Amino acid sequence: MEPTGEITLVHIQAALESLYNDPNPQNKDAAQKWLIKAQRDKSAWNWCFQLLNSAYSVEVQYFGANVLHYKIANCWNEIPQEQIADLRQTLMETVFRYATGPKIVLTRTCVALAALVLHLVTGYWDTAVNDIIHTLKNVDFAGATMVQKFIALLEILTVLPEELQTSRLDKATRRDVRVGLTKGAEQVLALLLQILTDASSDNCAKEKALKCLASWLVLELPPDLTTNHVSLCFDFIRQRELFEVSVEGILAALNSAHTHAYPASIEAIFPKVLALDPLLNEAIKNQDQESLLGISKIVCALCEHHTRLLLAKIEPFGAQLIQMVLKITSFPLQYPTEEAASPISFSFWYSLQDEFDAMDQQRQQNWGRFIHTLFFTLVDKLVVKCKHPDMSKWSAEEKEQYRVYRIDVSDTLMYIFNLLGPGMLQFLVDILVRQCSQMPNYDWGIVESLLFCFYSIVESCDAEGDFMTPVVNILPKLDMTNQYLAETCMYTVGALAEWLTYRTEYLPVLLPIVIPGLRDPSLALTAVLTLKRITRECRFCECFTKGTLSIELVVAMRDALHVGHLKGQESGWLVQSIGHVLSALQEDECLKQLELVIARYVVRVEQLCQQQPTQQNRAALIEDISLLSHLQSTLDRAKQDDAGNIIVVNQRPAALVLEKMIPLLKEVVKRYFEDAETIHVVTQFFDKSIKTMMDHATVFVTPITELLVQITPNSSALVEIIQQIISVYSDVKQPECHKLLQCISCHLQHLTKAGGLPHNPDIVSSSLDLYANLIRKKTPFILAALPPIEGMSMMEHAGKLSHSGLYFCEPPVVKAAISLITEASRQASLQEMITHFGQAWLLALMDNITGNAGRQLLDFIADGLFALSKPNVTVFSQWMNFWKNERIKKFEAANGKETEAQRNHFIQQLIRERTNKRKVREICTQFSMLARGLHGVS
Repeated sequence: MEPTGEITLVHIQAALESLYNDPNPQNKDAAQKWLIKAQRDKSAWNWCFQLLNSAYSVEVQYFGANVLHYKIANCWNEIPQEQIADLRQTLMETVFRYATGPKIVLTRTCVALAALVLHLVTGYWDTAVNDIIHTLKNVDFAGATMVQKFIALLEILTVLPEELQTSRLDKATRRDVRVGLTKGAEQVLALLLQILTDASSDNCAKEKALKCLASWLVLELPPDLTTNHVSLCFDFIRQRELFEVSVEGILAALNSAHTHAYPASIEAIFPKVLALDPLLNEAIKNQDQESLLGISKIVCALCEHHTRLLLAKIEPFGAQLIQMVLKITSFPLQYPTEEAASPISFSFWYSLQDEFDAMDQQRQQNWGRFIHTLFFTLVDKLVVKCKHPDMSKWSAEEKEQYRVYRIDVSDTLMYIFNLLGPGMLQFLVDILVRQCSQMPNYDWGIVESLLFCFYSIVESCDAEGDFMTPVVNILPKLDMTNQYLAETCMYTVGALAEWLTYRTEYLPVLLPIVIPGLRDPSLALTAVLTLKRITRECRFCECFTKGTLSIELVVAMRDALHVGHLKGQESGWLVQSIGHVLSALQEDECLKQLELVIARYVVRVEQLCQQQPTQQNRAALIEDISLLSHLQSTLDRAKQDDAGNIIVVNQRPAALVLEKMIPLLKEVVKRYFEDAETIHVVTQFFDKSIKTMMDHATVFVTPITELLVQITPNSSALVEIIQQIISVYSDVKQPECHKLLQCISCHLQHLTKAGGLPHNPDIVSSSLDLYANLIRKKTPFILAALPPIEGMSMMEHAGKLSHSGLYFCEPPVVKAAISLITEASRQASLQEMITHFGQAWLLALMDNITGNAGRQLLDFIADGLFALSKPNVTVFSQWMNFWKNERIKKFEAANGKETEAQRNHFIQQLIRERTNKRKVREICTQFSMLARGLHGVS
């Protein structure tokens, strides 16, 4: 049923019926919007209680309770002071009435009562908690048994702290409310202790009491008040029905931030946690994941949050607790199929290491042997734990969980390396050598795990030592037919890339491990990434610049590309590696091999240009041009001499590709000028080529310009390539660069005339960035630029565009417009532009401050005002007064939130502090809050 505008009980029921039962999603959506609007109406205070009637369906009653909570939590200022007592009494009676159910309505009315308590507990009703307990314990209400009364009471007490945690109170009010609630904590704890120790209490009552306890412990109650309660949690944890809630209670006690002030209370928990060790062993034996997770959380929370106390009390409990954490880390069960708790322990090892690092030198000497022995043991355990399982029957989710787990292990190992240093790598290598001493009879799983641990450290740390050589000697002897082992070996080779730049004699030994992976689809990605790292780091090593290794490598990579089993990104990375290797070859050999690499793609692009545009041809063109773009990005002949200076004799290889592609790309642009993605890859090709060739591409600027002016600059990528060309070549190719700039300005004028400027924020943002950059670096160039239309100078166009940009919703456009204003204000030659547009810019900036722009942009807008105040403070003052008068005439009567005095004070402050950017930002932020009616809101 379609809800009507009038709010009556009949209409509310009809809307709820539509929301829950109407199969038409449009009707559901309309009903939901109407109900949201209804609950915001002031009349909701009356009809929400009318809906809380057993004559209505549960859905209707639940909605009534939900509206009641919404109004109390969010519309408290609508309640007159004299009606608060009646509201409290009515709400209490409503809770009494629902003590017998339905449960979901009872919970929601309790949440509403909790919201009421948060408003009143700091003054009007400071005995709220005690009064609620007394009332529900002593008042009889129809149809409710004693058990039902206690369940209703526990429900209210449970949601009180939870409502505080989810409320949107400011910090000071939250603190006051917490203090108000804790005034009743002793009575709450006494009630909970009575329920938990009473022999007549069933498990249901105890479960709710434990939930309530966990909720109240979040309020940072003193541990000496809750000692008995926490002890009972440790007792109840042995009962399956109460295990989960007992764990929650213990964790709430351990995780509280203020417990560090009560070391004696925490120390008393040590033996209780140690007593869980038999339960932990039994859970391991039975592969009981729930118990493993719960006990592990308790042990790790205690040790992680109280590491310093743990070390201070190393005897008799501290060492045993650390061993429990070590046991959790190294569960003899497979993650994640048999256990999911071991990652919880990783953060403890970080805390322990941080605690050790914070010790003074004397204490570190005393503790050093114990800590180092412990962490070497941990490394040994992690090697075993990371042994690669058979994942053939695992789900995709389980495989992903295991991948993330290994990343966590890798991060932990890197952190441990900071403590143990190179000795840790030597430790791993010694184990690896022992494992491989009986070749070919070795445990591939342990070897793979050792290599994983080794490369996790080496790729992220500056590790040097004799331990590298044994690893390099072992790698070629391993079984590369095992996919998991082969993949890890390749990653290990990649991790050694930087080391190989100094030990290039090992490249011929290690590259044959990686190259076969290019032909295996399952290993191709790993092989490509490894070659990418090696070719980037070792591109100018002697074995690449001389000899046949580099040619063999290029041939292998070229063949892998031609097979066609690589994905798009993989092909791009591999082409980049080809570019690195080709760049290192002697020039004649480089050009020869380059011809062989690109011939296939140049021919195919030429053929596709002669065919009719189709979706298939378009996809093939994009793929081939993208590959050549990747090649151009690394086909760089620049290299360092012995003194570290960059030397570029020529860029003939990149020039060869550019020379062959420009005529073809002209045809591509002609055929696909309306296809944004094709035009994008064309501009990317030129972008990569120019970045590589720089000054050596000057000869190509004219043909590139002729091609680019054919393209409508309807993408930020095209504007950016034009900016790059102008930045590099405007001095030597000024006519061409002026032509490119005019191409952009003409397009923007066309968009302005057609009303399409707001629909192209990326182009506007990129163009404003371009203009700002040119004003900053090449002012004479932009002043001499060709006008976009007759009768309008380039600077007039830029000024109007920046004014329009200030009114955009998109932050990048506003920032770019302010950047242009800032740059213009710094140029003495552009004072005429400031005089002409300054007032319009200032009005736009002030519109943004008073509400047009998001608050996240206020600092940037303030910077714009700061810039405008610089050239002439007298003129700036006149502009501000003009704005003030306009504000009074146009807006004050309708929606102005600030007073005349506040506006005057703002202008005076702004002028007085105009030399201090930080102060100007603060002044603008404060006035913005006033103008928006948000003064005093954080």
